[in-house]
Amino acid sequence: MGTTRGSRALLSKRILNNVISSLESRCTVLENPNSVNRMRMSSVTLIENALRKLLLPTSPASSPEVAESLEACSSDSTAEIRELFDSNSDEMRSNTEVDNERAEDKIPALEEDEFADGQLRRKMQGTLLPRLPLTPGKTLLSLYIEKIGLKDAGLIDPYLTISVRDYLGVAMTAIQDTPVASLIKDNFIIFNVAVEVQKCIEYLPSGVAVFFELKHFKPKKHKKSLKCYGFLERDEIKPGAAVLELYQKPIDYRRRKLKLLTVKALYLHLHLTLHTM
Repeated sequence: MGTTRGSRALLSKRILNNVISSLESRCTVLENPNSVNRMRMSSVTLIENALRKLLLPTSPASSPEVAESLEACSSDSTAEIRELFDSNSDEMRSNTEVDNERAEDKIPALEEDEFADGQLRRKMQGTLLPRLPLTPGKTLLSLYIEKIGLKDAGLIDPYLTISVRDYLGVAMTAIQDTPVASLIKDNFIIFNVAVEVQKCIEYLPSGVAVFFELKHFKPKKHKKSLKCYGFLERDEIKPGAAVLELYQKPIDYRRRKLKLLTVKALYLHLHLTLHTM
């Protein structure tokens, strides 16, 4: 029973994340009619119909018939939404971390050489996205990541994962990875890379923060690992230089239990630029 409830909760979360992504895409179309985004009003209607099936009475356990109906409708709703997402562009599907996972599940088996080439491209290019089109009265944020200071900076293939999260830790935009750092010098890992936040500042609610997770490769364990992280809060978004403190893992997206990585003066160095029309 616990597993069923957990699976249902995970399914609902994935669906709602996809709904948010779709509605944001529709907003982009309304704000910028020339946008390449193809999210139509008919697609929004389809989402509404699917959600009506999903949001049945919240106490299915009291009635086996209702429970079966809920499970069936949830399955139907998922199918409808997936059909909708499959008909839209890859750009919309990449708007959330969940979408990326679903897209990866659909990738056919690759030859070993092709997989290695893809890994190399991801390592060299990252998954950074271009700046959104400017719209009147709205502000976009560019983050230029200069360097990060560590007392043990000699990491293998270090890179940063950037995400915008609300006070509950839920990702609000596409999660992006930088390319592997271009240089390691003394106690600094040099990035010199720009990251474009995929949402207008006016749409970022109170309590939101931009997270920067420093990850690297551990050859002995054959996996990637989180080294440390920092974050930029909503009221800290101002043009100019910014210096962020670094915290120990595990990461706490809710920012409740924070422990500094070091007492030394080693930080994440950024430069913020605001764009308006």
